Amino acid sequence: MIRWMLLSLLGSVACSADLLVAPGPAGGNGSRERPFASLGEALARAASGDTVHVLRGGTYREAGGLDFRAGVTVAAGGPVDQPAPVITTSVVVPTFTPWSKNPKVLTATVPKPVLALYVDGTFVRLARYPNNGWMRSSKASTPDVIVDPDRAKQTKAAKGQWNGAQVRWRRWSWWWETRLITDDDGVSRLTLGTDGRFNEPLIGEGSAWCVDNCLAELDVPGEWFWDKADQRLYVYPPTPDAATPAAGSARSASVKAVPMIEVITEPKGFSSSGATIDGLHFARIAGSALTLGRTSTVRNCIFSDLPDTGISGNWDASGSRMLGNQFRDVQNGGINWIENPAGAGGTLIEGNRLERIGMEPGYGGSGVWKSAGIILATGKKQTVRANRISDTGYAGIIIGCEETVIERNVLRRCMGTLNDGGGIYVVSNRTTVRDNIVLDTIGNLETSQFFYPLGHGIWCEFIGDYREQIITGNTVVGSGGHGLFLTDNYQCTISNNVFAGNRGGALHVSGKKGPQNHTFTDNLLIAEQPSRRTVYPEQVPADWIGSDRVKAIDADGTNDYGTMSGTVIIASPGVDLLSINGQRRGDATDWAALGKWLDPAPKVQRATALVLIND
Repeated sequence: MIRWMLLSLLGSVACSADLLVAPGPAGGNGSRERPFASLGEALARAASGDTVHVLRGGTYREAGGLDFRAGVTVAAGGPVDQPAPVITTSVVVPTFTPWSKNPKVLTATVPKPVLALYVDGTFVRLARYPNNGWMRSSKASTPDVIVDPDRAKQTKAAKGQWNGAQVRWRRWSWWWETRLITDDDGVSRLTLGTDGRFNEPLIGEGSAWCVDNCLAELDVPGEWFWDKADQRLYVYPPTPDAATPAAGSARSASVKAVPMIEVITEPKGFSSSGATIDGLHFARIAGSALTLGRTSTVRNCIFSDLPDTGISGNWDASGSRMLGNQFRDVQNGGINWIENPAGAGGTLIEGNRLERIGMEPGYGGSGVWKSAGIILATGKKQTVRANRISDTGYAGIIIGCEETVIERNVLRRCMGTLNDGGGIYVVSNRTTVRDNIVLDTIGNLETSQFFYPLGHGIWCEFIGDYREQIITGNTVVGSGGHGLFLTDNYQCTISNNVFAGNRGGALHVSGKKGPQNHTFTDNLLIAEQPSRRTVYPEQVPADWIGSDRVKAIDADGTNDYGTMSGTVIIASPGVDLLSINGQRRGDATDWAALGKWLDPAPKVQRATALVLIND
């Protein structure tokens, strides 16, 4: 019936340029009567100008490495009330047997390394210790040795038991590392291999770590392990009673069916050399699910349940368009973009929805700029517009490109597994950030070393002496750090923004490299104690407690930061309006003694503000 409906829909347009893909036997020719059974067959036949129609409601298991050629359109087809066609490189493991050491654990032979595992479409973690929570490194640790004197108290693991396993370690505030364990003394020291080590010497006392990828730690539901030596997969299903009956066997109504267990063994995803891709669902694919190598259009697609990245852009992909897509439950990045800065530019990312990106601690990969929603690392004149981004491990949007426009986006709960970043994080020149709504940027301290909450709403980075940013019309509420954190940038325009209820303060400016020549105009700064920041677990140094006081304006030094006018401050009783080098002012008198750049006549009201947002 579904296939008949597809043929009816395409009957008036089907021709040699229309190739059909639908679940069914191999050996088709892409016609209405005999569709291809795989996307790979269709792409091998498609030429520029052709359209490949992929039937909705089907799942297409492809080997990976397929390229969507220039000029080809690949689109969902068939009844619109059916779900988008799923494109995946995962394979279903058909037959399991109970493990002799624990019959609740299922085992099967899988000849290739398992890169990720999903049960009923849900991501499952590698077998780990501890099963919940974290171990903590001590100050005696080095970048290559974790020292934890409490290890012997917490586990009875024998010497060498964790050799060959790996650690996931948040060695410092803004990155995780995944490292091989080369020597386990069984007491308090783990020696690590160099692969995955980030090139920074920083060590955080109290930073979190766990051991995983270890068969000895496969002891609770919801874990798995693949043994390289005997090519054996071990799965402890998320529910204990899912171990019977065997997959594929007859099931009575009173017996609970086993879950579907999918593994990813193919390291390659898919690529586009200039195609238009419309309405497909990319799921359970290793690496980057879709890499754009040339200018391409990706619209109305879903990218979900991915162990790494949704879309990556390569050197010659300038001018690509990503429109109306959904990204959810991705372990590293939603969109990671590396484009030739000398190219034409003009890439557009508009109307996309990104949810739960990089939110599994430690699974985003080793090093910095991981677990983020959208990363524009290189390129120029790009636009990120009207996207909704919720729950990212690191920043919501990172801009490393010249003359980028970030406008009308809504960001919620960014910086959920890492710290020292922002909802919108600017690392470039001449960036326009306007009319965005940034809510509840967290700055996660639960797994970090003892540190300060630095989840800023908008952060203009200081490394590189960037300049000429335009920050206008934004609303930033409830950040763990500041509403706007602006340091060692030059000649920026900050106007008509609302910074409200941010824990560190509404506005921070700093820099010691000479006058910055900013223009601050008509900003509304709302400072409340307590702030509107949502409370999350954290490790804060003892000397920070009590000094964590909200203020409207927070500045370092006696530098000349430019000019300020039209400032409106609403502050709850007892809140400081200004703090410069620890000198605090509860009112707006005598500001000039602390900085001639400050607004000479701000409008101040002592009240509790209520911010209502229609996003």
